[in-house]
Amino acid sequence: MNFSPARMAALIFFSVTMLFTQSAFADTKYVRVAWDSDPATRAIVGYTPDTELSNPYITYGHSADGSDWMTLTNPAERVFKTDLHSGFYRLSGLTPDSNVYFRLCDDNGCGDRYFFRTAPDSAQPMTFISGGDSRNNRAPRQQGNRLVAKIRPHFIAFSGDYTDRHTVQEWNEWLTDWELTLSPTDIDGVTYQQVYPIIPTTGNHEGSDLLFMCRIFGIDIEENGVCSLRDAYYAFNVGGDMLRLYSLSTEFTGSSYANERAAQLAWLKDDLAAHHQNTSWIMAQYHIPMFPRTASKSGSPVSRAWSEIFYDYRVNLAVESDTHLVKYTLPVRPNGPMDYIQAEAGIVYIGEGAWGAPLRTANVHHDWILDQGSFSHFMVNQIDAEKITVRTARFDGEATTAMLEHSAREADPFALPAGLSLWDAAGVGHAMTITRQETTQRSQVLDVDYDIPEPEPDHFTVVELVRKGSVWKYLDNGSDQGMDWIAPDFDDSSWAGGAAPLGYGGYNGETTTVSFGADDRNKHPATYFRHTFDVEDISEFYGVDLGIMRDDGAVVYLNGEEIFRNNMPAGEITYQTLAASTINKDYTYHTTRLDPALLNEGVNVLAVSIHQDRVTSSDIVLDLEMVGKIELKNVREEELISRGSVWKYLDNGSDQGWAWTELGFDDVDWSAGPALLGYGGYDGETTIVGFGPDSSNKYPTTYFRRTFNVDDTTGLIKLDLSLLRDDGAVVYLNGDEIYRSNMPDGIIDYLTLAASTIGKDYNYYTESIDPALLRQGENVVAVSVHQDRVSSSDIVMDMDLIALFEDPDNGDGEDPGNGGDSGSNSSSGGAAAGLFATLCLLMFAFGRRRNRRA
Repeated sequence: MNFSPARMAALIFFSVTMLFTQSAFADTKYVRVAWDSDPATRAIVGYTPDTELSNPYITYGHSADGSDWMTLTNPAERVFKTDLHSGFYRLSGLTPDSNVYFRLCDDNGCGDRYFFRTAPDSAQPMTFISGGDSRNNRAPRQQGNRLVAKIRPHFIAFSGDYTDRHTVQEWNEWLTDWELTLSPTDIDGVTYQQVYPIIPTTGNHEGSDLLFMCRIFGIDIEENGVCSLRDAYYAFNVGGDMLRLYSLSTEFTGSSYANERAAQLAWLKDDLAAHHQNTSWIMAQYHIPMFPRTASKSGSPVSRAWSEIFYDYRVNLAVESDTHLVKYTLPVRPNGPMDYIQAEAGIVYIGEGAWGAPLRTANVHHDWILDQGSFSHFMVNQIDAEKITVRTARFDGEATTAMLEHSAREADPFALPAGLSLWDAAGVGHAMTITRQETTQRSQVLDVDYDIPEPEPDHFTVVELVRKGSVWKYLDNGSDQGMDWIAPDFDDSSWAGGAAPLGYGGYNGETTTVSFGADDRNKHPATYFRHTFDVEDISEFYGVDLGIMRDDGAVVYLNGEEIFRNNMPAGEITYQTLAASTINKDYTYHTTRLDPALLNEGVNVLAVSIHQDRVTSSDIVLDLEMVGKIELKNVREEELISRGSVWKYLDNGSDQGWAWTELGFDDVDWSAGPALLGYGGYDGETTIVGFGPDSSNKYPTTYFRRTFNVDDTTGLIKLDLSLLRDDGAVVYLNGDEIYRSNMPDGIIDYLTLAASTIGKDYNYYTESIDPALLRQGENVVAVSVHQDRVSSSDIVMDMDLIALFEDPDNGDGEDPGNGGDSGSNSSSGGAAAGLFATLCLLMFAFGRRRNRRA
């Protein structure tokens, strides 16, 4: 709309005279501020009208008394799903590091008073919040929002999944709850509401409308007044050259978004290349993690495509969401397309989002995880030019957290409110401090005592020293055993015994229930466990890996020496010592690498004390595994089946019984095509198979077969399978089942459905196979792929099969089994032939997937 000079003068006069009256006229709600470009001088102010506004405008300025206020008319109007209307003002020319006061007005007057603070234009200390997944549990979501108001951050980086079903009703609820983040603030006797700028990102629960960030928050990267998919990713500097922050989309999945996915990737690489050398810190936020910490999530091929770019262009901190838990990593670098490896300096990953979404169990663990858990939270991050300090605020402490005064935030950018409940993470406690390596400027975690592991050998096998589910002796009477009980020769003959998992409180798979005493409000703080095992030869081990499932805390002793403690305080441990923090049902096996010299050849004794975090806690659990790792030398790989190979397939929904898995089965009438095989639009889908005449009643099962030849099985020591499947699959080798993934137990037939729904999942699931099942000459692999429901939209199948053979030549022309030099690379000083002769048995009984680099 256009205004004459006289009309504009009258409007300004009206706005100034009415500015400081106590009545509110403009009928607006859901006031929010967003950043999508230079936050030192620009901002987007958004609102939703409660009734129709007459000539709406915003009046704003840097003086609380209104003396310098300006007026901006013609808000950009946006509509989300026809019913949620919003208006947006794009402010520019703001003063850096200053409060911006404003009111929303129309011809009838002005509404409530608000203010936000611009970012500095040079390196200055700042406090900001990062998190995501506020979805459908309003109570913890509201707790988190009230915590925002109490902390008074400089801004909020929100990494997706705001609501559950992305409906207008849910967004009205979300925006209503977001008003809880506003901090009432007295300025010169007048009440203002402080608004904290949000930097939004798209989550998978917004996948039905990828234009929502423009429609809900006013994001308009091209500033052309048009909502487009280009608004889904952007970057800008905060604090001059102190921080460059990237907001990225993991939701450009499937063939329909191939162009946008490629454009974002190219833009990201170009932008990082242009800025990584002149910015102190680089941070990326996005929704779906590269490698989630829960087994129920498979990660995103979109974000995994950024892994190498992040490392090459020195991203320091990555904030992920989607899995509804919490994690900190150590500095890592990519280790091929499907893994990380711990690094002296690299990328630190945090987050995984639990701002109100239903919690999941953190049950996937790697050596590069510093700690992980499951509770409602967000991260409180403090940054300056030299360091970033990350704290995780638990929502269950919101009620006892004080409101930080506005004057306290103005005086100290790093101030935090009293009573804030913080996660006590392993290795770093309440605060993880990230610094930069001087030479590379990549991230390091300060004051953490961790060893950078040597990369695994190209080929290794494992000997299982202590299996999961082993039988343990235990003492559950609450007595003080001092330290005598950890000695190898301690007499535990009077202790009870039972198979792991041992504990109480209802862990899934709990096999042996131990006692907590007579009073469930005053349980024994500690329970003792012992297990004896034998080791014949430790000379071949280059490392020993221990993994323990524990609740709440544990201390592990081997042959009388402490070797590991997890979720326990420092210092002396007694029978009354409590764990460091509460653990919800946690099925993670927390791991550590041990020196093989800690083992005895012969009898060894593990002793474990499990500790409650409080005597009213509901549960404990213990299970443990220990494996010795042996490097395989003088070996060669042979790819028996390659990814992308041609397969025969049958897609007519018939019952093929069992004969189809056998080598002699006649599949001459089956169709054939190269992998990826399936339907439903997987990227790289090469052969489209049929699902029948009714898309709402698809065939539950599709069959695949591939024959291959092995000229000579002499020296075969290992056989590794990698399978891409959606939803579930069963794999057979020469008629024997060798692997099933996402399938129920029991007999499988042509009507069996997969165990759970799988979204687009590009992970190749791996398994080591008994090499004795491979035949010299012709072999056949048969795979049945199963839908989780007959209305499911897609299936996919691809596979590779890798054989590992002993090379009889040890590299110097000598036969390692015939008197080679004892100082050579031959195993056990010349006993390699004996080792390799037993490896087939070891693989069958104790096989693990080797770490094969691309």
